[in-house]
Amino acid sequence: MGTFEGQGANRTSRATSLALMALLAAAASVFPAMDPDTYFHLAIGRDIASAGWVPRTESLCFWAEGEPFVNHEWLFDLAAWWAYDVGGEIGVSVLRALLSGLLFALAGMLALRLGAAPSMAFAAAVTFLPIYRMSLEVRPHLAAYALAAACLLVIINRPVTWARTLGLAALTVLWANTHGSFPLAVAIAGLWVLMPSTGDSTPGPERLRRLGVTGVVALATLVNPWGIGLIETVLHHTDRRILDLVPEWWPVSWGDLPAFDALFLALIGGTLLSFLSRANRTRLADLALVLLFLIPAATSQKFTLGLAVGLGPVLAANGTRALAGNPRWAGRLGLGLSAAALGIAVTLSSAIPPGPRLGPGFDRDQTPADALAWAADVGLHGRWFQPIDQGGFLAWAGTDTRPIVDGRTYVHGVDRILAYVGALADPDAFRRMHRTLAFDAVLADYHDPAFPRLVEALRTDPAWTLGWLDSRFAVFLPTRAVIASQERVKAFTALRPEASPLYLFDLDPATAQAARAEASRVESTPQGRELAWLAQGLLDLRGAGLGWEPMAALSRNADPAACEQAESRLALLVTRRPDVPMYRYFLAIAQACGGRCAEASRHLERIPDFPDARRLARRIAQGECGLNP
Repeated sequence: MGTFEGQGANRTSRATSLALMALLAAAASVFPAMDPDTYFHLAIGRDIASAGWVPRTESLCFWAEGEPFVNHEWLFDLAAWWAYDVGGEIGVSVLRALLSGLLFALAGMLALRLGAAPSMAFAAAVTFLPIYRMSLEVRPHLAAYALAAACLLVIINRPVTWARTLGLAALTVLWANTHGSFPLAVAIAGLWVLMPSTGDSTPGPERLRRLGVTGVVALATLVNPWGIGLIETVLHHTDRRILDLVPEWWPVSWGDLPAFDALFLALIGGTLLSFLSRANRTRLADLALVLLFLIPAATSQKFTLGLAVGLGPVLAANGTRALAGNPRWAGRLGLGLSAAALGIAVTLSSAIPPGPRLGPGFDRDQTPADALAWAADVGLHGRWFQPIDQGGFLAWAGTDTRPIVDGRTYVHGVDRILAYVGALADPDAFRRMHRTLAFDAVLADYHDPAFPRLVEALRTDPAWTLGWLDSRFAVFLPTRAVIASQERVKAFTALRPEASPLYLFDLDPATAQAARAEASRVESTPQGRELAWLAQGLLDLRGAGLGWEPMAALSRNADPAACEQAESRLALLVTRRPDVPMYRYFLAIAQACGGRCAEASRHLERIPDFPDARRLARRIAQGECGLNP
């Protein structure tokens, strides 16, 4: 790795580029935190601060309570809690912004060290932002990649000294107590062995010294509360059975997000192709650096964040060297690429999650916050069976609420995770588990494809009662507990926790009236409004004499007043969730009933892949709209 510094660069332009990169990366982090694992990090950090030491046994999830807990992320957990303790949700957002800005500043310094012109370093970094944002959550891997960039800055284009050896060892110790990716520090030190010697260093002895530093770094990973036992915890994450169950460990899913796919492939392809330039063909250590971060990112979407460290700086440096023969052209192109990179980042950030949403704090729409508030009001505590991704939130926000499992699969073990999955799929397995563990409540995410079978079994089982319902979550309680609550818990008997609302068209009059009353209860909570508007709107269509199928959705005898009422509620729903085709379809039915044929057709045109929408659109086009007297 050479010492080319980017022709025409000066301290001011470098400092300006680094500052802008850090500011943009910090700004990119200002969106509501959505990752459910953030909550168990906060809960564990709170426990560490309260106890004054790092707990050695599990305390959050009751199923594994008391068993050994090797926490390889305890330092981040404590930092996250301190941020929350000082500034609440805003404090956590500030922590994320600071780490994000630090990571990009360090990656920019790395690009300059590798030989990138400041404008090229800026352009490469900003182009990575839309991909980077997708994994930009309040999670320890954000700090880990900043540590990776810092480790690279210690070694690249630098000879071995005691100060650098101690610095690299100190960063490794920090890493080993922050995130389980710390073995990457050993790989980075090993990469130093492959790099060309610098200055007056003799290649042979210099490589031996670097090899010795690699050994020091390997020993530094053992400076943690568990010593070598930490390695066993990290190796747990390689268990194929767990990897197959946890979505964040799956490879990038092609086709779901075309904008992400295009940018991801373009950046990888551009980085690899940049080595074809004559100035870059012999830079094997740089290629090894790229592969060190690219291979994990290609095998698991969890690691795409690392591309900002392993690919961006190399792409910038390779591009600068390829244009080194014409400094004026290189400078102009760098400025043009910077402008283009900003345009790409702004445009694609709207099409790639988390999208254009801005603001600090947490995204409570992704959590059962209202359900837990209700549980506290009715005095519901104890052991909960819940979606695995909500375990952290229950432990963090619940009042004496104990989840069965959470996202820390290495704590619960393969056998427990498989048994949990089996209980979701087989109601009899759930009943056997309940007899052993005695659940006080079941929290179901009824839009999650894993839950419908269990939800239907609980809904029809007299031993269980539906006590809470909103637009996403349902809470079932043992019927005996509902009876003992002395009417503090009011059961839902008409509304159902089902992703499809079509059952509402088939209710008898008495049950339909009960469903309206229950929808009014649901509407009183922020997370229940979508379900309430949907249920009330469909009950209005039903009351108007209409059905949901295209042949039953238009009628000469429909009640226009009921259709108008349905339209007002369904319009609220579409405004809130314009991305749901089914909602647009129901709104089109209400509009067609009221004679607003053009509006109905426009909504149907926006959901061309919805078969019933095409059939209804044909009926409207044939003049069967607005025929009610």
